[in-house]
Amino acid sequence: MENILTIIQDDVGGRGIRALLDPPRDRKALHEAAEAVLSLPPHSHVAIITGFPCVQGANPPTETDGICGTFALAHTLYSRQCNVHILTDEINAGVFTACITRWTELTNQTINLHAFPPNVDLHDNAQLNALLPTIACWIAIERPGAATDGHYYTMRARDISASAARLDRCFAYAHQNNVPTIAIGDGGNELGLGSVRELTKVHIPNGQTIAAAMHCRHLVLASISDWGGYAVCAAVAWLDPSVSVVQPNIVAQLAATMVAAGARDGILGISDTFVDGWPLVVSLNRLYLLQHLRVPRFHRLVGPLGAFEWPRLGFHTSPGQDVAIPYAVYSKEGDNLDLSTSYAAIELDNVSGLARPTSQVQVILLHASQLENSGAVDQVASWQGREGKNIRLGVVDASLSLLKSIEERGIHVSVHKLHFTTDCLGELVPYCQKKSISIWIDLGPTATTGPGLVYSTAFATWLLEQTWVDSVIVSDKFQLDQLAQAIHSKVLV
Repeated sequence: MENILTIIQDDVGGRGIRALLDPPRDRKALHEAAEAVLSLPPHSHVAIITGFPCVQGANPPTETDGICGTFALAHTLYSRQCNVHILTDEINAGVFTACITRWTELTNQTINLHAFPPNVDLHDNAQLNALLPTIACWIAIERPGAATDGHYYTMRARDISASAARLDRCFAYAHQNNVPTIAIGDGGNELGLGSVRELTKVHIPNGQTIAAAMHCRHLVLASISDWGGYAVCAAVAWLDPSVSVVQPNIVAQLAATMVAAGARDGILGISDTFVDGWPLVVSLNRLYLLQHLRVPRFHRLVGPLGAFEWPRLGFHTSPGQDVAIPYAVYSKEGDNLDLSTSYAAIELDNVSGLARPTSQVQVILLHASQLENSGAVDQVASWQGREGKNIRLGVVDASLSLLKSIEERGIHVSVHKLHFTTDCLGELVPYCQKKSISIWIDLGPTATTGPGLVYSTAFATWLLEQTWVDSVIVSDKFQLDQLAQAIHSKVLV
């Protein structure tokens, strides 16, 4: 997370954002924001509140910052199978309508737009009241936040309340109902930045007037808000490499659309793709850098029954710092499994064993052969309806067609354990990535001495470096130790 924040928090605009930063807090907040996104169940509804109507004398007064970051977040959420809603002001609706139309043409992703009137109490707004209870996570990016006097201000302390909808109510509702909120901003006057209100008052010009009052659960500060949006996307991809980050060329095409629809640079006021006074290429370069940080910092490793002294999961931030998490235990049904481990997976001989595992088992796997008849699939669907929130379902050596048929029956597969072949790289791996199915590679029995071990350990290490591999399963304790040493000796940055 530190490398991500280094890219987005250099205060290129010189507006004093450095004074609001707190490296330990910011690293923790970014990590937790990414985890909040990853914890959302498939088909969750997520709302992004955005649009800053601050360009004086322009029609519309919509500024460019925040728009590309919004759609980057939408892309990441879409890859997590979420339904995305954008909430903005009526005066910004034309720009966002054009951007959504173009976005759908470019990505085939659907986004819902909700526009609200300015400067009125929204407690009786039927559209908002219907939407509020459906949202599983709220994100605000470059969105004006009401100051303590209830007014909305630009960085120059110009009152824009006549254009801004009172969407702070969404965060207030979220806090009351324990729904996660993520706020992304660059000046202290944005929704959710009440978390640094006192610092804003002291260190930001006009801070006593403009400081936003509403706080958030997860705060992401950036030199430019778009970059904060990209950072959240990169953090999600860092923790889950199956998630894709939007491509810079797509962002460039979207930027052209927003300007054609009337958006302007918020500082210069010009009708161009500049963002906060900087050419678009500066933002695209930051996005490019964030994309190339997507090598995960850790890999999960699971081993066979009998290896009770599990090596720790090394989480390396530098050669001298190691944060440890236990490895998982992988076992076959009937083994005398030690469930004192923090994570356990069991492969069952048949679907009738679904009812037996204890609450300490987090993953249950079934071989593909057990899922080739409708009766067994019905049993699994019924079991998942009862236990799906507590135990994840995995399949072993399933074909692409079987995976698709299982999903079509309404069964959600979390893990696919398979024996590696180059054929799986063609369609199977991309399908698993698209569906957020974790891939575990089973290396099978290996020799404990001689050239075979060297090759197998090297191959396993190579597998763990692949962003599409979540876990490698080995069958020998000595090889497990060798592989763990190989992982610990190589710091992934």
